[in-house]
Parts: sequence; C-alpha cells; structure tokens
Amino acid sequence: MTSLGDQRLLIVGASAGIGRAVAEQALAAGAEAVLVGRRADRLDEVVAAAGGGHPVVADLSEPEDCARIAAEAATALGTIDAVIVCSGVGGLARLEDTSQDAWRSVFDVNVIGPSLVVAAALPHLAPNAFVGFLSSESVGRPRTGLVSYSASKAALEECVRGWREEHPELRFCTVCVGATEGTEFARDFDLALASELFPAWISHGHMASTLMQPADVASAIVDVVANALAHPGIDLQDLSVRPPGPLMTGAIDSLVDSLEENKASWES
Repeated sequence: MTSLGDQRLLIVGASAGIGRAVAEQALAAGAEAVLVGRRADRLDEVVAAAGGGHPVVADLSEPEDCARIAAEAATALGTIDAVIVCSGVGGLARLEDTSQDAWRSVFDVNVIGPSLVVAAALPHLAPNAFVGFLSSESVGRPRTGLVSYSASKAALEECVRGWREEHPELRFCTVCVGATEGTEFARDFDLALASELFPAWISHGHMASTLMQPADVASAIVDVVANALAHPGIDLQDLSVRPPGPLMTGAIDSLVDSLEENKASWES
C-alpha cells in the first residue's frame, strides 16, 4: 500500500472529481494535507470521512485567495513536501462563441491561479519538493468546443517548463489526464451542443471507448507522489494517464444520456 506517512501535502481542487479522490487517498495513506476548494461543505465531507485534513475555502480566480492558500498551508503544515494542483474549468463553446469573460475564467483558474499559488508557496516548500499539475490529453489535439480549455492547459504545460527552468532545485511534474467519468468537468455543458459535437469528436479519434474512474486516476497520481517523495534523487517530470482499449466509434445517445444523468445529480 502506498505510504505518505509524515509527508505534508497541499492539494488544490480537493472538493470534487479527481482532486477529491486524490485528497481522500492521500489522507488514507497517512499524509497531513491542506485541502483547497471553493465549496466548504464538500471539503468538510472529505475531512469528516478521512478523520483529518485542513480545509481551505478559496477561489483560484482571486489573486488574494491564491496568496492566502499558501499562507494557510504554511500555518497548518509548516514545510510543504508536495503540491498537487487538480483544479480545472472548461466550458463547451465554439471559438466564435467564446466570450472574453469565458476566456478569462478558464485562464484564471487553469493557468494563472496555479502559478500564483506555487509562487506564494515557494518560501515554504521543502528542498527538492514535488509540484504536480493536472493537464489534459487534449493539448496538441484540440477538439471543437473545447479549444479554450485545451489552450489553457497548453499554457499551463509551458508554465511548468518555465518553473523547471527557473527553479531547478524543485521537481515539477505535468500529469496528462484522459477521459474520466464521475467528475464535474461537464456540469455546465449545453446538452444540445454536446449532442452536435460528440460525433465530430468520435470521427476525429478523440474519444476512447472506455472512461477512467476518478479513484483509479487518483491512485496513479498518489503512487507517483509517494514514489517521488521516497526517492528524492529521481525527477519524475511527465506522466500520462489514459483509458486503455480501442477508440469509440458510435454510441452518441448513451454519451448524451450519461451527461444528462450526471447533470441532474450535480444539480440535486
């Protein structure tokens, strides 16, 4: 079993989806962790179930919150051994329909906020600390309707390369994640537009026939973090986690039905 005993983690985006699963598994593995998210009730659920963790309610689109995240993490943990940024937002819209506010929102949360948090946390990071950022398999292969999201994740990956250049004493890792169900990524998708765009995604080979589960993705991430912290002489820079098996060739109706069911559960 993965062990994170005595390790101090800052987990950003811990209230839902993959980030929540990472928080749950890290705490179960013995880590002391600060859990960051926008919804206090969701963070409290994780803390109550795990019997530990320090919740911090914050919004990555607010620069003051980004600085406060680092300050509260330092207060709770002292030195920080690892930072894992799991947060991310992305709407569904063609480029010509993507507003300035939508562009700003996706870059604030996916690019600017994570870098501001890391910048503020630098004085509190342990020597050779591990800093991981969740990216997307859509980088380099943007799909219609998700170009702003893919562009933001491409920018995030370039920032990670820049962090490595400017702070070689730390270990920065990009975790490229493929299609995963059970997250809230698609909660704001327009169902009619999704029905229109999904066939194009499939025809261009963008959709796997199976989807991953948040707990499985989180297990892979937590294992990598634990191994990185156990072996400080190894720099684990890039990780890809994708569904196995063939690409999807049909089943549009089932995809839309699944999205509709998930939206109903998120709104309840």
